[in-house]
Amino acid sequence: AGEEAAELFHGTDLASKQRHREVLEMRQERWLEELAKMVDAATDDDAVAEDAVAEEDAAQEAGSRLLDAVVEDRWHDALAIADQMEMEFKHSHLTLLHIALHSDAPVDVLLALASRNDALPEDAMADLAGNRREDVVDVILALEPFGLDVHHVDELGRNAFHILAMWNLDEESRWRLAEFLANRNVSVKPSAMGLDPLDQTLMKLLRSPRWSSEAAARIRFARFLIDHGAPLESSHFQLAESLSRANEETYRRLVSVVPEVAL
Repeated sequence: AGEEAAELFHGTDLASKQRHREVLEMRQERWLEELAKMVDAATDDDAVAEDAVAEEDAAQEAGSRLLDAVVEDRWHDALAIADQMEMEFKHSHLTLLHIALHSDAPVDVLLALASRNDALPEDAMADLAGNRREDVVDVILALEPFGLDVHHVDELGRNAFHILAMWNLDEESRWRLAEFLANRNVSVKPSAMGLDPLDQTLMKLLRSPRWSSEAAARIRFARFLIDHGAPLESSHFQLAESLSRANEETYRRLVSVVPEVAL
């Protein structure tokens, strides 16, 4: 079915890629709706029970304490609270792990949560790719023994390079991560469906066309992606053309570094 869908929606122009993404997002929304229905059906029978209401109140109070500890950067306290919650309510380790992967939690806390959870979430690499911590590569290396997949592609066809393209690249830690991913042969074109990392990079440049250090970093990233095998497709030329109309200076700077997209 996946191969048939890829063939049906094959195309490399921008409009086609955006339709691809819309189709994938619709599939994801339907799946989430079905999941929500399953959860509602599973909890309906308990909703009328007084003990279920009391348990929900207790879970909310514990969750509030957990959040306070995270906000106040008390990660070891947060881990202790999650340990207490897990005995009664379940899933607290997984919840805290997702938060910690997005944050600057100490490595020992991340390792403890990964161990308590038995495995990392399959989308853990996406969390880390969006993390701006200086030691993100060291964190990835520490978590790989727990099953961290640096090549993970989500249900929308996105991998870590997509996430990098969505965020500010004007930080050297972002470039260390990009080089690390390239050295691990993570694909710069992970899916035939939807917008690819180069599309994302050029779209971000188009949406903020005024020249800045961030724009320079995005042009540098476009060069990086092409140098590491990103295929040039009609959508990329369309985005470059749109940029030429939005801001001629930024367009000239783009084609001086990435002449392949020149009109």
